[in-house]
Amino acid sequence: MKKKIVLICMAAALCAMLIVGGTLAYFTDTEAATNVITMDGLDITLTETGAFSANSVYGKEYSNIMPGDLLEKDPTVTNNDAPAYLRVKVEWPTVVNSGNSSDNYTFSEADVRHKVVDPATQDVTYAAGIDTAVWKKVVDNGVTYYYYIANGGVLATGASVTLFDQVVVPASWGNGFQGANFQIGITAEAIQTANIAFDAADPAASFAGFTA
Repeated sequence: MKKKIVLICMAAALCAMLIVGGTLAYFTDTEAATNVITMDGLDITLTETGAFSANSVYGKEYSNIMPGDLLEKDPTVTNNDAPAYLRVKVEWPTVVNSGNSSDNYTFSEADVRHKVVDPATQDVTYAAGIDTAVWKKVVDNGVTYYYYIANGGVLATGASVTLFDQVVVPASWGNGFQGANFQIGITAEAIQTANIAFDAADPAASFAGFTA
């Protein structure tokens, strides 16, 4: 939710003075000047297209999936307010193989696909991984972040960007993965661009002052 902070600065009031004990008096007046400064804010939303399961807190949910399936999943961040720098935290899941614990499978960007649109023909294809022209991966204390680096790192007001478009279920999964489930945790975070420098080689530096 967008938060607005209002700062009120009160000018010093003039003191009224009256001289008692004589026939002289002074006309006096008091006036207060109030300056209201409204701070700007940030407001982003994280959505996915397509049908969602009722009461789901995970976005899209799938059932009866099979090894080799291609799942349409497109976490998209939209900037509803002031220009912002953006990063997306991804928690890649480890799926347990009940038949052989040494064969547990951990997802990564190798298991997702991003959309590629031919500018001349508008034909759509899908390439492996997360688009490195748009996102830069940074692992910080075991946490995986993808920083938005296109357009000088600035996600403009009203703009949207998608992290990836598809998830591939590994074709190598055998019977030990029957009944398994997994959730890809995604959290979008934004910080103001005003008065903060951006370096595509070190985008994490822009978030040094980030507080949730």
